[in-house]
Formats: sequence, C-alpha cells, structure tokens
Amino acid sequence: MKFILFLFLMPVLLLAQDHLLISEILIPPDTESRTAFIEIYNPTDQSVDMSQYFLANYNTYYNMVNGQYSTNTIHFLCDFSSAGVSLSPGKNLVVALDGSAFREKFGKAADFEIAGTDPDTPDLNARYVGSNPTLEFTRGMVVLFTWDGNSDLVQDVDYIPWGLLPFSSYWMDKSGVSVDGPDADATPSTYKDDLAVSQQKAPTAPTGGLSLQRLGITEINETATDGNGLTGHNEATEDWQQSFVATTPSPGSFSEVPGDGTGTAWITPDTVDVEATTDLEITVQGTPDYELESVRIIIPADLFWSRTAADVSLSSTGFSAANVVVSGDTITITGARVTDQQLGTITVQNVTMPSSGGKYAIPVYTAVQNGHLTPLAAFPTLFVFQELTIAQIQNNSRSYEGQTVTVTAVVTIGVNVTRTDRTDAYVQDASGRGINLSASDTNYPELERGNEVEITGTVHNYVDSNGDTTTQIQDFTLGLIGTGKPIPAVSFMTTGEANNIALEGTFIETAGVITDLATGIGGGTNITIDDGSGALRIRIWDTSGLDLSGFATGDTIGILGVIDTYRGAAQLLVAYQQDIFHTSLAKTSDGAGSVTVQPDSVGKAETVSLTFDLTVQQEDTLAHVKLTLPSDWQWSGLSSDVELSGAFQQAQAEVSDRAILLSELELTATEGGQLTINNLTSPNADTASVFEFRTAGPNGRLRPIATQPVVLVGNGTGLPVISIEEARNKNVGSAITIKGVITIGAGVLRTNFTDAYIQDESGYGINIYMPGGLDNLIKRGNLVVLSGVLDEYQGKKEIVNYKATLLKTNVEIPGVRTLSTQEASGTGFEGSYVQVLGAITEKSYSGGGTNIVLDDGTGAVTVRVWDTANLDLSGFAKGEYVVVRGVVSIYNNAGQILLGYQEDIYRPQYEGIPTFLKVENKPFVPDYGEKISIRYSAGGQNTQVVLRIFDLSGRLVTTLMNGKGLPFTTTTQWDGKDKIGDWVPVGTYICHLEVVNTDTGKRTVKMAPIVVGTVLR
Repeated sequence: MKFILFLFLMPVLLLAQDHLLISEILIPPDTESRTAFIEIYNPTDQSVDMSQYFLANYNTYYNMVNGQYSTNTIHFLCDFSSAGVSLSPGKNLVVALDGSAFREKFGKAADFEIAGTDPDTPDLNARYVGSNPTLEFTRGMVVLFTWDGNSDLVQDVDYIPWGLLPFSSYWMDKSGVSVDGPDADATPSTYKDDLAVSQQKAPTAPTGGLSLQRLGITEINETATDGNGLTGHNEATEDWQQSFVATTPSPGSFSEVPGDGTGTAWITPDTVDVEATTDLEITVQGTPDYELESVRIIIPADLFWSRTAADVSLSSTGFSAANVVVSGDTITITGARVTDQQLGTITVQNVTMPSSGGKYAIPVYTAVQNGHLTPLAAFPTLFVFQELTIAQIQNNSRSYEGQTVTVTAVVTIGVNVTRTDRTDAYVQDASGRGINLSASDTNYPELERGNEVEITGTVHNYVDSNGDTTTQIQDFTLGLIGTGKPIPAVSFMTTGEANNIALEGTFIETAGVITDLATGIGGGTNITIDDGSGALRIRIWDTSGLDLSGFATGDTIGILGVIDTYRGAAQLLVAYQQDIFHTSLAKTSDGAGSVTVQPDSVGKAETVSLTFDLTVQQEDTLAHVKLTLPSDWQWSGLSSDVELSGAFQQAQAEVSDRAILLSELELTATEGGQLTINNLTSPNADTASVFEFRTAGPNGRLRPIATQPVVLVGNGTGLPVISIEEARNKNVGSAITIKGVITIGAGVLRTNFTDAYIQDESGYGINIYMPGGLDNLIKRGNLVVLSGVLDEYQGKKEIVNYKATLLKTNVEIPGVRTLSTQEASGTGFEGSYVQVLGAITEKSYSGGGTNIVLDDGTGAVTVRVWDTANLDLSGFAKGEYVVVRGVVSIYNNAGQILLGYQEDIYRPQYEGIPTFLKVENKPFVPDYGEKISIRYSAGGQNTQVVLRIFDLSGRLVTTLMNGKGLPFTTTTQWDGKDKIGDWVPVGTYICHLEVVNTDTGKRTVKMAPIVVGTVLR
C-alpha cells in the first residue's frame, strides 16, 4: 500500500503550480490553541515577493481595502510588508499564532508570529489582531491573499476552511459582493462567484495533536478559471478532504519529494553545565515509509568547537558508508541509509558550552534519495544548565512570582536583628545580589550572619502599604552548609549609585559625609550621607542595638548594609556595629574611563579583530582594566591573540576564558590605551553585542565603566521595526517593535520605576514604562530597539512589557521639532522631543517640581521640571528669554514640556534679526473656520510692537498685538473677525506692523495685504 501511494504521488511532482499554497495548518483544541501554525509553500519556479501578501482568519477580509476590519477578539488580518520576505522556489515559511508556544512545542522558532509573544520571532505587520487570536477548532478558515494597495478588489491566493458542517457565517463566499476601494474612480467593482459555502468540501480539524497537510501540490478538483484567485482560480472549489491528510505536525518541512524532512533526532547528553567541554552525540532515525539519504546538522553559534572534520565522527549502521563535510557550523552527511531500524549517530567532539544557561535547538535537516534537505518537524534541544542565582530571580522577579526555587547563599542580616516579631532576614550569593527571607515566626537558628545556607522556598513580590515592592522567598526550608563565611561579591558603590531601588536586597559598601542625623524616627535612626555623587539615607532600627553616640553631622563614615526601599526611594539597612565606622573619602578612579571600539559594526559569523581605545579624564589614573567578551562570540582564549599598545604597551595581560585582565599599567589623560583582540568570530545572528569593561585605580576595586562599548552584528537586530509614528497609530494592545534614541532616560522623571522617552527620525516619540526599577539601558543618547506592547495611560502613548536591545551610545537625538509655545501647548506632539523659544512669564514650585511658563507671543506653555532631575534653575528669572528642549507630555488635557537635563535650558544668542512682516500669500475663508498666519520680527529686545488690521479705507478693524516686542521671530493668527467679534466682509485688508525702539525712539512700519474670501454656494 505504501508503494502504491508513492506511485500515485509521482505524477504530482510533474505538475507545476503558479501560486503559493497553504501546505500545512495545525488547528489544536482549546487546551493547546496557542500552538497553532500555518505553513506556506512556494511550488512555482520563481521567487515570490510577499510584500503585498496578507493572511486572515475571517470571511470579510476583503473589506480591508476600505480600512474596515473585524472587531472579533479571535480574528486577525496581517501582512508581510514589514518582513521584507521573498519566498524562494521549493521553500516554505511558518507563521505561528504564538511564537513562544510554538518554540516550546517544536524546539525551534517559527519564521513569523501573529500574537507577538516571542521577542526573537519576527511579527507579521498587524492590520488587525484581536486580543485572543485563535484558529477555532470546531469551525473556521484561513485565507492567503494579495492586494496592490489601490484596487477595489483583493485576489485570493489560497484558502482552506474546516468544520463539521457548512458554516456560512465563517467560511468564504464573495459571490456578487461589490466594493469601491481607494482607487481614483468612484465606481465599485464586483467579485466573481465563489463556490457556495454549502458545497465547499471542507475537512474537519483532526484530533490527537495531528495537523492537516497537503498531499503534493495539486489543488484537487479546483476550478482554474473565472475565479477570484490570483491566477484566475476559484479557490473555494478545492476538495480539501482529498488534497489534505491528517498526520503528525511537521512545520517547515513540506517538500514536493515525499520523505524529505521526515524522521526524528535526539541529542546525548541533553543537559550540560555552563562552560563545560563535552562530546555531543546527535542520533537520527528514519521512518518505516522512507529511507533517509542525506542529513544536515547545524551546531548553534553559541557552542564553541573546532569546526573541523577532525572533531566529527560517524557511527551506527545508517551512517556506516556515509561521507561527511564540515563547513563552519554546518555538518552535511551524504550516502546515508537511515531507516526506522538503522540509526545514524554523529559525534561532535570537544564542544564548549557558553557561560550563560539556556535552551539551544539543534537544527536537523533530512532528505531521501534525489530529495531536498528539509528541516525536521521538531529539533532536538540541548539544555545548558546554570545554577540559579539570586541575580536571575531579582532581574526577572515577575517571572519567578509563585515559583519554588533553590539557591545557595550567605546570610547578610540574620533573624531577630531588624525585627523580633517575625523573620526579616537577608542573604546574598556569588552573583552579587541579595534577597529577603520572610516568615511569620523566628525559629530559624541557621539565619546567623556569615552562615552559608541552602534555601528552598517560594518567590513572592510583596507590596507594602506605601506601594514599595520587596522580592522575598517565603515558605522556605533551610540547610546549613557552613559557618563563618565571608559575604560574597560585595560591591563598593558611591552614595549616588547605592540610591537605586533596582538593587533592593543587595548587600553593598559605601562611604560619605554625614549631612543629617535624626534619632527617634519611627523606632529607629535615619542618617543621610553624601560622597558628592548624591545623598543616601541610612536606616538603623532600634532592635539592632547599635551604639551611634560616636557619630555626628560632618563625620565621614563607611557603611555596609542592604539596599531597601521606603516610599519609592532607596535606603541602606545597617544592622551590625562593625558595619558603621569612621573613615576618609579617598580619591578613586574605580570605574572611570570611556571606551570606543573599531570596527563598531561587523557581519554575521565574521572573523574579525576588534581594537578598544580606553581614555580617562584629567583627574583619573587607572592601574587595572578587565574586559569580558560576550558569551555568543567565539574566541581562541589564547594570549597570542591579544595585542597591547599606547599606555597598555608595558602592561601585564592575563587571559582566563573570556576575560582579559590588564595590570601593572598607568593610564592617565596624557595617553590612551589600546587593546586589540584578534581572531574573534561574531555570532551568526543579527544582534548588538556589549563588551564589558571594568577599571580600577591604584589599590582600587574593579568597577564597570559608565557606558560600555557595543558592536553591531549584521543588522544589529533581526526584529522588523516600524516607525514610532506608525506604532502610535496602532490599536492599544498591539505588539510593536521600534528603534530610536532615548531623549529622557530612566531615573530623571521618576526614581522608583522606568518612566522615559524615545524618538526616531519620524519626529515622533513615545513613553517607555517599566514598573519596579530603573532600566540601565534606557539612557539618554542610547540607540535602542524596543519590542513590546502599545498601551495608553491618561492620554499618553506608552510601550510596555518591552525587551530592549542596545545598538549604540552617544547618538544625536533625531527629528527634533522647533515649535511655537502655542503649538507645544497642544497634545498633537505628545511624546515628541521638541524645542521652544520664549519669555518666562511665570515661575513657581508645585508638587515635587518647578513650573516655568513660556510664551513667544502665540500662547503660553508650561515647562515642568521634576525635582528628581536635579536641575539648577536659580539663574533663570521671570522676564528672561530662554530656549527649552524637552518632551511634550499631557497634563489637565493640555500639552506641557518635560525638561530633564541642564543643557536643555539656556539663553539664546541674539544676532540682530531685522524687522520684517510676512503674511501667507493666499486668500482665506474665515466663515469656514480658516485662520491666516502672520509672522513678524520686532528686530530687537527693547521694542514696543503694535500689530493691527485696517480696511482699504484706512479704518481700524482689529488690533492683534500691542505690547513689548520679542527678540525673535513670532507667529500669530487672524481669524477674520473685527474688534467686536463679527466676521469681516469679503475683500482686501492691510496688515500693519509698527515697531518703536524704546532706546532710540526709531519707528519702523511694515505692511502686507490680506485677502478675505468666501466659498460660492
């Protein structure tokens, strides 16, 4: 029977198709509905540009030509316009409903997704995506169609319905439907008849986890003429009950040659520790139906090995007579005879795992004799295991909410220290991060400072009555490992750096001068210290029993403690007497320096040399430098591949895996140091790689520099981006990916969560929101890609639930608009970074910030400066003219400008603008709501200006301006009304500008005609 089936399919291979086909569709029941996918295949002999192709799952999709879409939450209509896809002959692509669910089920990424859940899977461009897009199991349809963007009618490419009975309200039938689309004429076009729904031969969605797959490329019994299809087919006439079969899902593996892409594969071992070196065995098994002749295996770029045939060996019966070719990460085996009984095993020797954990799909392709290598339905997965750290929990606290975790750490604050009525303790591990342990009782003798313990418990993000969040481990059990252990990875921070609630739970060291000391504050003492980088509050509870009598305002003290949160700000919990002591503030260069890298852009999987140039400011001297290479770059780890020059010429270089430590050097502002790494191989992916530098002065501690160098690989990101202007116009809840420059960074407007802004070349910007901490990638001047969800809060468009990728630093803000103060007071440019020029008419303090009102004569706008921005505004007074650059936000339904940086407010430099008057050279129609713009300049600062409108007989109509002139160009408008508010008659009027210099008495007059018209009825 199998032999007969193969002969039946052979003639199909000789039949050419002239359009794309839906080759497979998985319609799972509700319990697995997110794993649904649609596979599209190109059976033609030409590549197909898919920029005008669309995919939808409802039957009125054709109304999209008029901008009309479904409102059903399960529906979607997407296009490939942002994907830049050209589908080659004999190739297919897979569109997942939910990229994350697809990856979890099949061990590999889909080509595109609809729901936007996987940041590493490109999204289709969403014309409409409901809140719960679904392929309904009981009945439904999917249609692939094309539209040129102008015609009345769309053209079907392929269509498949499913269900137990004909569903007229769910399946496609455009018979006789007329549509007038966006073309130039007003004449509607009419669709030809589709096959009636009652006659469509739809299959049912299979159960048991099976999918519907095409038997070859013939659309059985489909009418090929006089239809609505791209090539004239009537796509509703196919007999899908015959042309599709229910079988095991194999996304991405459709081939015109039966047997291509069949089989299964697995890897041994399937779990390996980070940085371990081991041999990997990949075993391939065929099926009873097909014997596999060729196999291709791709080793992920993150796994390091020699990439030579010397480290590859074949075994098992199926590979006994096979040949192997190694090219980069790709291993191709030909001459195999792999069946369900004869396995084939390949061993790749000496493979080194990356330094970070994760799941790595191993792509495996198979082909029968004379076939084409086609991917397996599911790839084997290698798990690189990394012991869970507190840093991972803290950095992903929402993801870990409610999960049971096990960590090993040292107690930093024990039980019965900050509280005696319950357990409120802290621990820290080698990741340099700490976490709170919380319990209703205190019966935990293991929680003593310096004890190393194994903790198993449940993660909970506790929110107190002040709205402060503490990440805790609750319901825990303890195992004592050892006593008297030093606290691991204690970072020395400036007081400004320690004032960061994103580091909540972490034990650190700092020092500063006491600026305030207050006892008896709610059961404890508050001490404020400052080392010049910013104030930090120290909290010492009375229950800790510390003697603070030896400390006073003005003393310089050292502090060790745990970063805590109180009312949205950080404070340092100090719990032991030895953790507060007198000291001095030594000058330190730790963390000083800036680095540039050449080249800063490379190709994918390219072998390159990178040169890093490190420089410091006049006051700094560096003695130690450490560079850590990204885990996804491959490198020999040999000291012979390290070159030093400049101030690094005589330094000692120590190479350890991916870290290069330079010592015995003296780098000052006089000469920079150059570090060149040869024979680096970039990842085989579009990404932005961060190279981490840490520096230290003499006798100092290595600390990260403020801005790390970034190297763009390929396009910098594989994600298709849209402009911020386009993103703002999408529906709330849409998945969006944007690229732009940060205009206001995290920590400027708020310090307890990320509230920032980004802008691109479109001149539009959008708010960036992330609760629970400050995102250190969101810094001013950073060029980033953000992939997240569009939201709206009180009129403010936001991107939330985002993933950020840093592309470059110190990038100039693009698309800056210069607005009048009246324009800036509107809401049309909400989120945009703009510039205004005006006179300060009011300055006041209100609700945690300063309000400055500016007016350039067109109308006032408020500039809002939050205290958190720490700006000095004392030099700007009422009556002065200033330039302000900032982001337009909304307050009380009006626009205001958020000012975040000192350099964004300054006095303009006047260069003697001449007096002029310019009026738009066109008639205007006031009774249709039109206004005419009038631009003028008073020519200087000490002037008196009168701007009036006269009729041709010399009678005064109205006065538009009578007051002090402004030393810059001003724009005002006339609405066509006289001084008592009535419309003026149709005719010609004179705009009259009179400017008197109050210092010299010189009078200047400028005039221009204005024509008032009307519309003939």
